[in-house]
Amino acid sequence: MITDPYLVLLALVGGHFVGDFAAQSQYMAKAKNITAPTDGIPWWWVLFGHASIHGMIVGLTTGSAIFGCMEIAFHFVIDLKKCLGKFSFLQDQLIHIACKILIFWLWYVQI
Repeated sequence: MITDPYLVLLALVGGHFVGDFAAQSQYMAKAKNITAPTDGIPWWWVLFGHASIHGMIVGLTTGSAIFGCMEIAFHFVIDLKKCLGKFSFLQDQLIHIACKILIFWLWYVQI
């Protein structure tokens, strides 16, 4: 677990970009969309897998399974709403970063 607060914040925000860009395949980006599902794996399973990657990054960064599970739930709902057209790409990204800041604050006040 990382203990330097600045490094935790950097890892949470940087980890978001790793999870949303570097660790997300083209297949995953398309297959997680409820409005245009692909054949084979259900959209919700692909979206849960994507959200779980983010949860793992948060959990390992903060040393907290609770924060990791919170991130899975946040990320799943935010991406689902983006796929349903409730958020633009920019709004989606800003909400994700706001969630990371919230998790950081919760982590920080507990130490």
